[in-house]
Amino acid sequence: MIKRILAFINNLSIKYKLFMVFMTIIFISFGIFSVLNYFIVGRDVEKQAIYSSNNMLNQTASSLENKLTSVRNAMNIFAIDETLQKLITKTTEFYQNDIGNWLIDERDIVRISYAACRNFGIDNITIYMASGLPTIYENDTLLLFKRIEQRPWYNDMIKNNQIYKWMKLKDIDPDSTKNYFSFIRLISDTKDITKNIAAIRADIAEDSIISILDMARFTKSTVSFIADSQNKVISTSSNKDDFSAINLKDIISKINTQRLSFFETENNNNKYLIGNKEIEGTDWRLVMVIPYNQIHELNIKTLKQVIAIILIITPFTLIITLFAVTSNTNRIKKLIYSMNKVTKKGDFDINIKSDSNDEIGQLIEAFDFMIQKIKDLLKEQYLLGKEIKNLELKALQAQINPHFLYNTLDLINWMAIKSGNKDISNIISLLSKFYKLSLSKGEDIVTVKNEIDHVVTYVTIQNYRFNNCIKLEVNVPENIYRVNIPKLTLQPLIENSIIHGILEKNNQSGLISIVAEEKQDEVIIYVKDNGVGIPIDRLNEIENNRVIQKEGHGYGVKNINQRLKLYFGDNYGLFYESKENVGTTVKIVIPKYF
Repeated sequence: MIKRILAFINNLSIKYKLFMVFMTIIFISFGIFSVLNYFIVGRDVEKQAIYSSNNMLNQTASSLENKLTSVRNAMNIFAIDETLQKLITKTTEFYQNDIGNWLIDERDIVRISYAACRNFGIDNITIYMASGLPTIYENDTLLLFKRIEQRPWYNDMIKNNQIYKWMKLKDIDPDSTKNYFSFIRLISDTKDITKNIAAIRADIAEDSIISILDMARFTKSTVSFIADSQNKVISTSSNKDDFSAINLKDIISKINTQRLSFFETENNNNKYLIGNKEIEGTDWRLVMVIPYNQIHELNIKTLKQVIAIILIITPFTLIITLFAVTSNTNRIKKLIYSMNKVTKKGDFDINIKSDSNDEIGQLIEAFDFMIQKIKDLLKEQYLLGKEIKNLELKALQAQINPHFLYNTLDLINWMAIKSGNKDISNIISLLSKFYKLSLSKGEDIVTVKNEIDHVVTYVTIQNYRFNNCIKLEVNVPENIYRVNIPKLTLQPLIENSIIHGILEKNNQSGLISIVAEEKQDEVIIYVKDNGVGIPIDRLNEIENNRVIQKEGHGYGVKNINQRLKLYFGDNYGLFYESKENVGTTVKIVIPKYF
């Protein structure tokens, strides 16, 4: 079965093969992209969800703190108001003897209470007094202090030295049917600060707290609530139905155990992300509970969007792919037709052109060029054959036989010995050795030892010319002698040291030293002279490869540097250090193994 499928595919037109390959690549790419997107984006979505929910938790806590702080600040200002301070110190007799005082002070209380409510978003203010107006007449604004003195929460405040506290209004007044949060501020006697003679209570609607809690709903089913120090839930976000699936006591218990601002937990067989933050100035804690399945839904939503985009793109991809495949295969068919004319019919009268310069276009142009060249070659075969023979003859005549040069130098050396001229004999021997080393049997790569021998021979010849004014010192370790180096690397550098360094000095004498060392996988050879040095502008030209080699001026250091880089790479080559009237050092860097 598989063989038949493979045979069917092999016999398909290249058009359909290319189309199948392109579409397979596209669908595999889309599939891999979708899978990777799901896992990679999934992790990013989870991280982003934690980051965003943490920001949302902090913003909600900040809004809640701002709301509560503004009320607390308003009550602190209200507590030290001069009018209030006078009212809470007045006695019952002050009002019993004059009803006018009663009316005036009641008006003042209404006035300052209204101002505080209007400016700080407070729904109601109640004043508890030990004496004064409430002993004669109580209403929603004025109540006797003894109404709260026996309350457990009041005793807790006295015990903990608290002057203010947030609580539900029902905890203060069990008979109240209003959903308020209340802020209690105790006021002590100015003559005895250990004695409380009054209290003020500011009420804010629980709806205003719920609206802030709703800000923490990161997802649709996210719930948020406030728990006090007694682990009692005192307010929740507006989505009450979502609380039914959550065990709040278990979550509060884990918050007290974990002591982390964000953590994952299992609750009623569901996974949740829990965030919590203490509310400054209260014993409250803001808690956010995010179902993990809704975080994953964000990832699924992203994946669905990607798949939708892929489904939209796919038809256009099919059309474009089919057009591209057809366009290219038509040109291949045209080329095959022309080839068949040549191979089956022997018809070279073909003129095929391509409008594009892609690979197929280049193939068509190359085929057309080849056909034209074959036609030209067939016409000129005889003349071309004769021309090749003439060129071969000229090449044979132009060859230089090194052995002829060596034999001629040996003949001159023998004649010099015969005539008793040892200097000429020595120079001829050195010159013969110099050219043998230069030619190196036609090899381009030689050993460092070969280069050193070449340089020693060259300096010896030059000393005959310049009356032994050049001293050469060689300090190369034995193991470096076997390292490979391009031929004619050292001799041009020695020649430069002599001609442009030492002979430019007044006494026309000097020292050239060759030192070599190994550094890891590199061999560094230093060619040093104590000549006149190189001017700074000339040195910059050399380092920036801006030296123009003049015709007839030797091999040239630029050529050496280029050859080293060509053989070994840009990290190798020649590097210069020079100081005028002191000398020049050329550092040659080559690989140890080549």
